[in-house]
Order: sequence, then structure tokens, then C-alpha cells
Amino acid sequence: MSKSKTANSHASVPKHDIAKLSEEQPSVVAEDVSFSKAIHQQENQKSFRVIKNRLLKTANKILQDIYTLLQVLPAEVEKYGEDAVFNYLKELLTHLRNIRVHLSDSDEAHVRSFFKTNILKFAHQSPFCRYAYEKPRGYPGDFMMMEMIWNGIIESGTQRYLGDTKTGQLLNAFTLDLDICKANILRTNSFKEFILQSPPNSKIASLGSGSILEVETAKRDLAYSGRHISLYDQDEGALEYAESKIVSEKISYSLNQGNLLKTIIKGLSDKYDYIYSSGLFDYFSTKDSKRLLGHVWKNINPGGGLLVSNVSDHNPSQLWMELVGDWYLVNKSEKELVSIVEDLPDLKRIEFDIDKYGAYQFIHAYKK
Repeated sequence: MSKSKTANSHASVPKHDIAKLSEEQPSVVAEDVSFSKAIHQQENQKSFRVIKNRLLKTANKILQDIYTLLQVLPAEVEKYGEDAVFNYLKELLTHLRNIRVHLSDSDEAHVRSFFKTNILKFAHQSPFCRYAYEKPRGYPGDFMMMEMIWNGIIESGTQRYLGDTKTGQLLNAFTLDLDICKANILRTNSFKEFILQSPPNSKIASLGSGSILEVETAKRDLAYSGRHISLYDQDEGALEYAESKIVSEKISYSLNQGNLLKTIIKGLSDKYDYIYSSGLFDYFSTKDSKRLLGHVWKNINPGGGLLVSNVSDHNPSQLWMELVGDWYLVNKSEKELVSIVEDLPDLKRIEFDIDKYGAYQFIHAYKK
């Protein structure tokens, strides 16, 4: 009886209409799913905007804290001590660096603008920071900058606290305390060891040699050793400065001035047992670095080696370098750095290393 009642209640609806309704059901479900996705996307976009606004708000708070600190930097150092204040400033910069990678282009522009308007007037009281920003020799990271880092850390004293104002002196010291600067010292020592581990009478080339701090610090061991050092650099002043350090040290050397890119592609002036480059490839993409090293490799004798350093993609000092020094490098990951040598012909083995600060990576390629 109940079934009969149910049938009667739907008697006005033809069976084929019910079937048609069933056939249309999937499209109704699809529309519902599509609508749900749209709602979900809107919610995601809303969440994204909330997160974005929160990140920018946090970045603004950090920027304001940095600005406030720099206004009273000498007094704060007097009150709490240099180490405590420097560590606090480093923490602020670290937090800002971590947020910065998630900012939109417009928010990144805002951070840059804030630094330019509010921070640089303090930071550029430091002779080192101002020199990095102004680039008086026409290019970033020149040999005088490397000298300022070396002298400021190794010799310390007045070289550490350069500046006409107390704020400038402190920010000069602060910058020299950054991991990238301390890693610079380790990098120099790494290339020094690379040179000294070569057999006597080896022929060695330095690409982008600068003022050859690694040779200067090893000059006693290199004198009368029979090793020959060829220096390649675009900056004639750098080569003249380098020569003044070793001309009287009984070290065999030669100077090669010119455009390094053209020189490498055309071919170096000689073949060498060992070739190294400390900072040249910081300014080339992975693809271009690989291409250039293919040319360099042709100038390495069998059984020889190549050592190249490159700033890590986790460079802890990147924000200060870029926003205060207008110093931009092509940071590379370990995988990218390895890739620039892994396809070289007659490759015997590769060794990778990174300094304890996580700033500079080293790739060492040995030839069969």
C-alpha cells in the first residue's frame, strides 16, 4: 500500500523526466564543486592578503626598530656594550631578511625606499659602507674594499673604527663584524693554502686577482719556491697595487690587464697547473659561469686543478650588502655551483666546501 501511495504521489511526473533529471545531476554536482573551489580560492586569497599584510606590518616594525636604534646608537653602545647592541641589530636584520623573501615586489620596493630615506644617512657615515655604495673605481667589490675588510679585521684598531662620527665608527665596526666580512678572511686563507699546497715550480693563475692578499700573506713561503703566479685583472690599479707588495719578495710573477670576460673566451696567455678565482663568478649566472669555466679548463695542464668560490644562496649578510652597499651578487646553491664544473672533460674528481659562516662556497675540480 505504501508503495502505491508513493507512486501515486509522483504520478504527475513522467518517468522520462525523472531520468532526464538524473542525467542532469552530474552537471549540478560539477557546478557545486566549481562553486566550492571558487569559494576556497577566495578564502585562500583572503588568507594570502592577511598574511601579506601581516608580513608587511612586521617588516615595518623591524624597519622602525632599526631606525630608532641607529638614532641613538652611540648611547646604546655606551649603556649596553658593543656586543649586545651589535647582536640586537643583527637579529633585526636577520628577521627582516627572512621576511623579505616573502614580500611582493611592491613591498620590497617599500623596504628599499625606507632604507634609502632613513637608514643610509646613518650607514654611510661608515667609510666602508659609503665606499661600497659609491663604487669609486666603477665596479662593486674592488680590491680596495677587500683591503679595508682585511685591515679592519686583521689589523683592527683604528682601521676597524673608521669614520668622522661615533655612529659612523660603530657602523664601520658593525659591518666588519658581519659574517660575509669574516668569511672573506677565511676565503683569503683558503686560497693561500691552495697556492702553498701546489708543488714547487708550479705555474698558477689568479683570475680577478685584485690585490692578492693570499699571495702577500704567503710571500715568505713563495719566495725562491720556483712557483710562478700570473695575475689577471681588469683594474690596472689593482695590478699595480699587487705588484708593489711582491716586487721585492723574490716571487716570480706576471701581470695581465684587460677585460676578463674577453680574455677567458679568447684564451689565457699561458697554460697553468692550477687556476683559482675568488670573486669573479659571483657576478655571472650559473649558465655563464659554466660556459666560462669550460674555456678556463682548457688552460689547465693534466693533473692540475681549479678552485672557485661563490657566495652561497643562504648568504647571511645579503640584506645589508644590498640595501646599504648597493652590492648585488649572483648567489648560487650547492647544486648550482657543482653544476658549473661537473660536465668538464677529463674530470678526475670534484670537492665541495662551505665556510663555517655559510657565506662562501668552494668548488675544487681536479683534472686527470
